[in-house]
Amino acid sequence: MGKDKYLKSILTPFLISNQKNLQYINKAKNIGITLDIECKNPEERNLLFIMLMDLMVKDLAKIDRELSQRHIDLDPSGYFIIYLDRAAGLIYAKHFTNVIDERGLAVDPETGKVIPAKGKVERTHTTIFSGRTAKELCVKIFEDRSCVVTQLDHAAYLGREFVRAEVALVTGQEYVQD
Repeated sequence: MGKDKYLKSILTPFLISNQKNLQYINKAKNIGITLDIECKNPEERNLLFIMLMDLMVKDLAKIDRELSQRHIDLDPSGYFIIYLDRAAGLIYAKHFTNVIDERGLAVDPETGKVIPAKGKVERTHTTIFSGRTAKELCVKIFEDRSCVVTQLDHAAYLGREFVRAEVALVTGQEYVQD
């Protein structure tokens, strides 16, 4: 069975023809994504492309959800709260200090109370960083001699979150820190 027939046999049940599909195809082509499939009907080729992209996005989202559930060791130098100021066109990252107790939980160094992972906490940040892009924020935070991040996995996490925040800022989507 040739590549085209195989893809058609898998994807045909999912193919839905509507005007939005053309918009997705054009967006994908604009960012340089192509699909090497020979189809006699250009509409069919476009629909196959959309379905493959949809399946790929769903797979990537599943991987991301699974990885977000893994255990991570907290950075003893503190944590960041990231948010957007759309009016100013800025991404903000507030840094808060903490101490990690014997159970591996973040504790407020002033009160000794555990800092909850969810919900509102009344604490004062030690530093606030802002930038127009993820790269600008990373340069400000990580290339300063007094870097407030001590673990590579924390730095990698922040880089990913800053990119997500930047995309949300540019596209107008909602940003919720992971």
